[in-house]
Amino acid sequence: MSMKLRDCVGIVLAMCLLMCAFGCEVRDNRDSCPPGGCNPYRPIVVPTRPYYPRPRPYQPRTPYRPHVPHRSIELVDLPESDRQPNWRDADGSGSCCFASLVAALRAQNQHELASHVEANYAGGCWSSSLIEACDQIGIDYAVTTEGDAELLAWADRTQRAGVIFFYPNHAVTFMGFTSSGDGQEYAVLLDNNRVSEYRYEPKQEFLHRWQTEFGGFAIFPVHTPIPPTPVR
Repeated sequence: MSMKLRDCVGIVLAMCLLMCAFGCEVRDNRDSCPPGGCNPYRPIVVPTRPYYPRPRPYQPRTPYRPHVPHRSIELVDLPESDRQPNWRDADGSGSCCFASLVAALRAQNQHELASHVEANYAGGCWSSSLIEACDQIGIDYAVTTEGDAELLAWADRTQRAGVIFFYPNHAVTFMGFTSSGDGQEYAVLLDNNRVSEYRYEPKQEFLHRWQTEFGGFAIFPVHTPIPPTPVR
């Protein structure tokens, strides 16, 4: 065997040993070039052995739980059976205004009026149409259409629930204000789309949004409220 042939055989054997040791093959794959092209004098090395990433330990997702402050004073607390869920009219429209009014009436011991509203009213309404409905039914009320925060403060002091416009295209029952152990104040809202628990909004942020984003409408029946739930 000539010297030249032996050199070629030696080079081939050396390449085979390298491929077996590192498990790679040399490819000039032009389809995987970056923008601007590949270096024609630098082939792309592609691993031939499969890569198995190390499995990550299982980490269960933490379920979302709304923040519920410690309530130092319970102002208005309806039994869940009296918290009126939203309902739809014949056209499929929600009745959030009337559902909120039903809950507010029950919170003031007006169960007959609440049953009348539930049986005879449905669908969406404006502030003017809700006021008109209260006039038709004969409900005594206090109302603001200009975001008068003093009305909410009065309702809180006298433990009266009422209807406010809050959240986009929605009405809820305002139950009053409460404070946490660190002195932070919250507005307590009963949402007729999820009556199993109250919603808590930081007081100052709530007042600002109620006045600027949602029109500042509130209406409170003026009847005798139920006694508050004792809190130790």
